[in-house]
Amino acid sequence: MAPQVWLITGTTSGFGAEFVKNLLSRGDKVIATARNTSKIVHLEKEGAAVLKLDLESEQAEFNKQAEAALAIYGKIDVLVNNAGYSHFGTIEEDKREDWVKQFQTHVFGTIGVARAFLPHFRQQKAGTIVFIGSTAAWQGIPTLGAYCGSKSAIQRKQT
Repeated sequence: MAPQVWLITGTTSGFGAEFVKNLLSRGDKVIATARNTSKIVHLEKEGAAVLKLDLESEQAEFNKQAEAALAIYGKIDVLVNNAGYSHFGTIEEDKREDWVKQFQTHVFGTIGVARAFLPHFRQQKAGTIVFIGSTAAWQGIPTLGAYCGSKSAIQRKQT
């Protein structure tokens, strides 16, 4: 099988960084993204292309970054929407902005990135979009209400 071209969001640490390393080791091409590309220089040294991508951006920026990504290898075969973070706080302590940022990153941002690549996938008549979820989508976790709610929303969007 020919090497695949992957774009993975949220590769600063955790699953994202591990996905990049694993895929590179098997010979695939990877575009690693992060809000701050200085935090993923180590992945570039291992062979990944790097691209700035902030899931709190607007659709026009997602579209622009999709074009930049496509210019790197000429195509994307697999988009992995992995970026995310946990916000801890109780209902009493949380601010509206805390919830908005969680939903922007986990829901609106991931949908926006997927939307930016869909025309390309349709044109090449192939492509896979992966959304990284969490068991938090099905169960409440104390002090993680915004995180659980946003993960539940993206899980429901997929079905």
